[in-house]
Amino acid sequence: MWLSLERHFGKLRTYEIDHLMRALFAVTQDSLSITEYYVKVQDLWQEIDSLLPSPHCRKCGEEGAFNCELNLTRLTPFLARLNETYVTTRNFILLMEPPPTLDQVYAMLLDVENQLYKGAELSGSA
Repeated sequence: MWLSLERHFGKLRTYEIDHLMRALFAVTQDSLSITEYYVKVQDLWQEIDSLLPSPHCRKCGEEGAFNCELNLTRLTPFLARLNETYVTTRNFILLMEPPPTLDQVYAMLLDVENQLYKGAELSGSA
């Protein structure tokens, strides 16, 4: 009985993960602010994470090593779907060694967004 339930709910979980991943990869910044875009992406990742088992590094058993790889798999699509306004910032971030976390990138992009809006306000009032 337990195996039957596990197989049934395992299939549902796989379907739900697939659905969430498709939704995640369909998200683009478009007219969203950096905050709105970040929150939308993070919400989807949190839903996906809740359905996945907690990963551990195969070598040491720690979660930290795996988290480094996980960060890259999240960082790259997030950056790829930013508006072209952020192309210079995106290229700079991709050259950083070690790569920043998604939270650090979000903070950087918020600063850039604020500078862009301040610049637009100043040029509009002149």
